[in-house]
Amino acid sequence: MSTLFKKDAKISHVITTSVERSKALEDEARATILTILSHKVLSTENIVKELKKVGFVKATTTVRHHLDVLRDCGLIEIVRIQEVRGAVLKYYASTVKFLGFENSFDSNKYSKVTNETALKLLKITNSMIDRYSTTIKNTIDLVCPYCSIHHGKEYTIIEIMNRALAEMVQKKEFVDMMKKLNIKEKTKK
Repeated sequence: MSTLFKKDAKISHVITTSVERSKALEDEARATILTILSHKVLSTENIVKELKKVGFVKATTTVRHHLDVLRDCGLIEIVRIQEVRGAVLKYYASTVKFLGFENSFDSNKYSKVTNETALKLLKITNSMIDRYSTTIKNTIDLVCPYCSIHHGKEYTIIEIMNRALAEMVQKKEFVDMMKKLNIKEKTKK
């Protein structure tokens, strides 16, 4: 038997999520709702209107079902409740920054900056482990239900970095940087 093709697989993404959350995002309308709610706080009725703008015509009851699915797995939350003419009006917001791009990232174009950033992240991670090793060592050594390997400490470190990224993108300095990039894009055209 001769080998016709062989390639080393390289991990290009790290996803920390549950099967429940993945299933919630399996529906395109829910993914769209999540994206909409990561930009603004809206009521169910406003979400129905926003969905129509992007081509999803959904009944209010269907949108409520989608909101329940997203809320039950922790992707959105109720952030405000108001009484309006004797009824309760709930407002929702996303708890995650969802960027739903379909294989549009050209990794070859950014390989140098990716490698440089990885080296910097290794230094940050090493510093974090040195400083918080007792806390990280005390992480429950969770066993992966899919491969039976203990990933608890790895998960904890990646989740700390993931949440740090989430905090970073909400900071004014990051928002200002993105505005500068957008201005540069417009002036190039």
